[in-house]
Amino acid sequence: MRDGPLSLLWLCGPPGAGKSAVGWALYAGLGRSGARAGFADIDQLGMCLPAPPGDPERYLLKARNASAVASNFRAAGCAAAVVNGSLGPAPGFWPGAVPGSHLTTCRLRASPDELRRRLTSRREGPDFVAAALRQAEELDRTSFADACVGTDGMTIAEVARLVRERCGGWPPERVGSDVGPMPTGEAAPAASADGDVLLVCGATGAGKSAAGFEVFLRQLRAGGAAAYIDLDQLGFISPVPAGDRGGHWFKARNLADLWRAYHMAGRDASC
Repeated sequence: MRDGPLSLLWLCGPPGAGKSAVGWALYAGLGRSGARAGFADIDQLGMCLPAPPGDPERYLLKARNASAVASNFRAAGCAAAVVNGSLGPAPGFWPGAVPGSHLTTCRLRASPDELRRRLTSRREGPDFVAAALRQAEELDRTSFADACVGTDGMTIAEVARLVRERCGGWPPERVGSDVGPMPTGEAAPAASADGDVLLVCGATGAGKSAAGFEVFLRQLRAGGAAAYIDLDQLGFISPVPAGDRGGHWFKARNLADLWRAYHMAGRDASC
């Protein structure tokens, strides 16, 4: 467990605003500086259907899982971590959600014309584009976030630099090269979470993601409840703690937290 606070940056905004690209650039920059850092994509933390009652967009579920993953970043000795993704017009995270962290929020935005251009170039459907534009309009009517950065006509590196500047030189705390071992002896709390788990494994390029996602879709088409988890998406931490070859222990902690959350939300299967 890291003694100092975890500097946690949440990049939010509508689809097409540049969250993933900018978030990854910030994470990579921290890794090059020698600080242990983490990265998580919130969209990967809520692939669970059907949605829990009262949480149709799974925003609360994603926020809960993002908080758990952020706590695991701190337990792994991270000095800073970036999470990116949309949780709707509401903040999603809340004060004290990640004990021992300092949370900074930054909203990325783009003009309606630019958002439409980006999403159309990604071959998103008209309904998706319309929903994204509505979300952007809703966010523009709020004062949510500690900082707001426009991304029109800017490179990823330029936006990343502006994010750091407007967020007080993020990360605000001094981040050194504290890269000691992860406390692997601290097992996650036991959970009563029955269900079926299918682990699809194999070499890089063998088709794991495609096959696993197809099984997930077939379960949904059959009327079942299921979740899909890509383990690689749960293991973005650099450098990997000593004694955790391949980051497998860190991934397992995150997997256990997501499985408990999905089970509590009423899931009975996970792919």
